[in-house]
Amino acid sequence: MGLDFRDVVKATVYLREFEEFARMNVVYREFFPVDPPTRATVGVTALASDYRVEIEVVAAR
Repeated sequence: MGLDFRDVVKATVYLREFEEFARMNVVYREFFPVDPPTRATVGVTALASDYRVEIEVVAAR
């Protein structure tokens, strides 16, 4: 489809440790430095493969 980060309109961030929100946000801003997409952040107790963060995005043109 040829979509990239500029086409992301919504992101959902899942964090195992909500205390890491600020650190995650620094990295998130590297990918979305201007006009970041709408975002929801959710604290969870577990993620697949012992990950600390998972991000789901929706992209559209």
